[in-house]
Amino acid sequence: MNALWGRIGIAGVAVAAVAYVAMQMFILPDPQPGTDFTKTAYDENGNVLTGPTTVGQLIQYVLRYNPAAMSGPVTITDVLSANQTYVPNTIVAPDWTISTPEYNANTEVYSHPGLGPTNFTLSIPAVTGTVGLKVGTGDGYEPVPVVTSTGTKVFGIHHHMPSGGSDPRIMCWYGGSLAACNSSYPMMAGVGAERRATPDLPHASVWQKKIYYPAARYYGSTNNNNQVIELGMGCWDAENDVPCPFVLLPGNPVINTGSNPISAYTGTLLDGYVTGVRADPANPSRLYVYALDKLYCVDVALPGAPTCAGWTIQTVSPDSSLGRSRDMFVEENGTRLFISNTLPRVFCYELASGATCNGWAATGTTGGATMATTFLGPGIDSSGAMTAICIVQGFNASNFKCIDIATSAAVNNMWPASMSTQRIFSAYHLPNTAKVLFPAYLGMAGANSKCYDFAANAYCTPFTPYWDNNGPWTDSGGNPASYVGDYGFAVDPQAPDTCIYGLGDGGTLVRFNPDGTEAKGSCVPQTYAETFSADDQYCFAKPTEATWTNLDILNRPGGLTGGTIVIKDSAGTVLQTITVGSGNTYAVNLSAVGLNSAVTIEFTPTYAGNTPPTTDYQLRLGYETDEMPQICYKTTIESCGEVSNHAVLDNEGSLIEADVNLGMVEGEECSLIGDCLELTSTLTSLGGSGTLTLTLSGPPSVTPTVVRVTTQTGGVIVTNSEQTFSTGQTVGTWALTGLVTGTVVTFKIDAVEQGGGSKPGTDLCCSTTVKHTVSEEDIVIEEPPVVVTDDDNPPPPPPVCEKRSTKLEGDECACRYEGMTRKSATACSCPSGQTLVAGEGCVKKKLQCDKWSTKAKGETCQCLYPGMSRISKTECGCPNGQILVEGVGCVVPKVPEKPKQTDKPVVKPDLPVKKEEPVVTPPVTPPAPECEKGMELKDGKCVKESSFFGDVLDNVQFGVGVGGGGRKSSSPSAPID
Repeated sequence: MNALWGRIGIAGVAVAAVAYVAMQMFILPDPQPGTDFTKTAYDENGNVLTGPTTVGQLIQYVLRYNPAAMSGPVTITDVLSANQTYVPNTIVAPDWTISTPEYNANTEVYSHPGLGPTNFTLSIPAVTGTVGLKVGTGDGYEPVPVVTSTGTKVFGIHHHMPSGGSDPRIMCWYGGSLAACNSSYPMMAGVGAERRATPDLPHASVWQKKIYYPAARYYGSTNNNNQVIELGMGCWDAENDVPCPFVLLPGNPVINTGSNPISAYTGTLLDGYVTGVRADPANPSRLYVYALDKLYCVDVALPGAPTCAGWTIQTVSPDSSLGRSRDMFVEENGTRLFISNTLPRVFCYELASGATCNGWAATGTTGGATMATTFLGPGIDSSGAMTAICIVQGFNASNFKCIDIATSAAVNNMWPASMSTQRIFSAYHLPNTAKVLFPAYLGMAGANSKCYDFAANAYCTPFTPYWDNNGPWTDSGGNPASYVGDYGFAVDPQAPDTCIYGLGDGGTLVRFNPDGTEAKGSCVPQTYAETFSADDQYCFAKPTEATWTNLDILNRPGGLTGGTIVIKDSAGTVLQTITVGSGNTYAVNLSAVGLNSAVTIEFTPTYAGNTPPTTDYQLRLGYETDEMPQICYKTTIESCGEVSNHAVLDNEGSLIEADVNLGMVEGEECSLIGDCLELTSTLTSLGGSGTLTLTLSGPPSVTPTVVRVTTQTGGVIVTNSEQTFSTGQTVGTWALTGLVTGTVVTFKIDAVEQGGGSKPGTDLCCSTTVKHTVSEEDIVIEEPPVVVTDDDNPPPPPPVCEKRSTKLEGDECACRYEGMTRKSATACSCPSGQTLVAGEGCVKKKLQCDKWSTKAKGETCQCLYPGMSRISKTECGCPNGQILVEGVGCVVPKVPEKPKQTDKPVVKPDLPVKKEEPVVTPPVTPPAPECEKGMELKDGKCVKESSFFGDVLDNVQFGVGVGGGGRKSSSPSAPID
């Protein structure tokens, strides 16, 4: 367990398709002061980074916060130094809303509506209201329900809206009450000056409470006729009711509008350029868009929304007329994606790869519709299984054609003949049934939506929509209903079998049962569920211990008589079952095994009279963990200067600061002017604390505006390390803690002059170092100034340091590189076996292999020819009796034979012995002159060396191996016997 934090109990919220369980944050016990909000810098490998840094270096920042110590709302303002650049798409901030564009002007604001025991909850909302409600204006299209922390919200994206003054709008209703989600709706869909246009069919998909829809964008009124707009996906944050960044498609497809105003690109005109967005049912973060004759798949779960893994961008044969793309439909519970254009033709592609489906031609299959307004819908069999894709013509009596999804062949009688005269706009298959709803669209009296039961091969019985397109019904706001003009339907994710929403051209949301009657209590989920993992709150350091401790029912309604709470692990195994009685607190005590351990809470309530409550209430799951939740992102150092970060957490006016200061960027391009401060420093110490006093002045024409003191000694802390100096100020004091008696404390002193930096990007003009020994008593230790002005008692001049191996620190020459040892007061040397390389330090000496007999391999010298043996680390020699010939190897030399002795003296026996003559000493011969290399002595003179072995080895350069070794040269230096 982390001793700094103690045991921290923190709860968070994971996004789920069905979710109304409150997750509560709390702490046991309270953290130590100052630990509720921290910030730390790490290098690329996850190691704590304290400096120094270099240009181009990547930094990972991690903000940690303790939600149990917060109330709400909470904001964090995070500011980077100007020489850092935020790495796009690296922010990970679970449950926080971030300002966009991210780190604009190096500032980011994170906001949260409320942390802490009473605010961080998910609500089980009341269900009120009966019939539909029109709020705001049209022009709606199809309902998009999203489960949020406040229950189901139903959104409507206005279709065929222009870029410009009447930007596309987003409408939102609470599914439980049919009231507007807030008074600001309907709201603009763009971000800031950005403008977005929508096509006629803005099909939308939801990923982690964000709605993605097909759109085009441009920026600001000044670009209204800039002739280029970008195609991609708009995004809306359903949880926080704000737009999120536009998603560009790979390759950034654009429309070049020529002289036409961009605002003209609406309705079917924009349909010809972009449509979608549909999701892969098995991988809902993979979203498909059909734009400018190409079919894209992007994965919004990954930073930057890149092309989906395994997907090849497909080119679709364009229509020769204005319109190209039209509609998209994903096979129900299948693996295929269908698209249509306005020829009309239908195409089929594999969801995983983009390849053309088996049984389908790459050029598609001709559809039956004759108008440009063509739509795709499912053709199902009597069991409710989708077996065909049908292309439908809207706005008139239907002209449709169904195509077998497996073979691409036409399917006859797929749609009932009785539907052929109906105004069919699209088709919506009710999940888990054999029923299909057909919206009515046009505002004609009695023109209600239809339902057909393919199992019975007849109209659904009963199906009596309580709404029609002209009245006489009145909506929940008391307003006489105009036409609904319903385009599409969607089930409530929390009550998919009993609650359906409808939306259309009139901008009125209707809520109904499968038989068409008004829905209220049937929209209450039978079981509320939430999957939660403590791991969700951690983007850097994951918890090693986590325990779910208790479950509370908050704001319990009087009508809640009981129920069952089931807790399951990630594999679906039941861990605990709780029977709800009259109590509101229940022990859980479940340990999390592994960092990714998760629990799912399923709650099935029972109500008196089977009537849902009229007020919200919550479930709260508490847990303990040894880590605080985090916010993470990355930056890159772009230039010289000080690398810093300043973050402030505002908890309802209570501010907590968390700073990171990595000092000045180092490197040759960021070198400073040098040791230019003229100062006197004193240290007053008492126990473990003390005061550093500096009296200083800058060099001529330099007026320091800021003086920064940083400790170079571990354990010593400088309070208020950076102080601003007013004009004329020469003395500053810095409080110290962590002093240890008898130790030498080193401080680095930096002076800043606005605009006085030696390199672009930095204002640091002067730097020096001072050292003090911490005294045993409460005394003042005064060091001599770096520069003393008393001419009568001048200080000794600073030592002249050997620049190659040392650098001046204070009044001493310190070794320049790690691992060096002091050789003298002004010079250092490398350890044995190493050599000094400028700019690199001590490096291991490399062997200088003898080029005649060896070659370098790794860190050794190996013999160059076979038969040779090593005679040193860098040389090899030939065996006895052989010589080394360059390019040949070891050879036996051919030595000329000595001439035979034929004349021998004859001794005659009877001759008398002659008397010996006296010995005469010959005259002394002077020594032979010593010849230079490449010369030899001949006839008492030094002449150029000649071949020793005659014709056999004439003019061959070689070395001589004497006794298997010896130095080699181009000619032998001695004869060989």
